[in-house]
Amino acid sequence: MAIELTYTIAINEIEAHPLVKADKGKVALQRGPFIYCLEEQDNGIQLHLLALTGSVRPRFRSDKLLGDSVFLEAEGELQVMEDGWQGKLYRVHQKPQTIPKMLTFIPYYNWGNRSLGEMQVWVDKEDTHV
Repeated sequence: MAIELTYTIAINEIEAHPLVKADKGKVALQRGPFIYCLEEQDNGIQLHLLALTGSVRPRFRSDKLLGDSVFLEAEGELQVMEDGWQGKLYRVHQKPQTIPKMLTFIPYYNWGNRSLGEMQVWVDKEDTHV
C-alpha cells in the first residue's frame, strides 16, 4: 500500500522594517523555511534593474549542479537602459521604460554553485517605481 501526500507550501513576500532604508519598497520571497534569491545565472546582469510585478509560482527543476530543487518563477519587469542617458550621470527624472521579464528565484542556500555573478535577495516591488 502506498500513501501519497499532496500539500501546498505558501510563498510569502517578506518586507523589512521601514527603518531599514536599503530595503524600503523591496520584498524577499520565502517558501516554507527557505528564503530565495535572484542569481545572474538565471536572470542576467544588473539584477537591481528587476522588479517583481505579478504572481509567483513554484517549479520543480532538476539542475546538474544544484540537484533537484524547487525554484520560484515570477512575473517581473526589467528597467531598460535607454539611450537617453548618453554618458550622463544625472538628468531630469523620467518614468523608467520597462519590459516584461520572467524572474527565476533559487533557494538562497544554492547560490554561487553554478557560476560567479551577482546575487540579490531583496527585489523591488512593482508599485515602488516612481
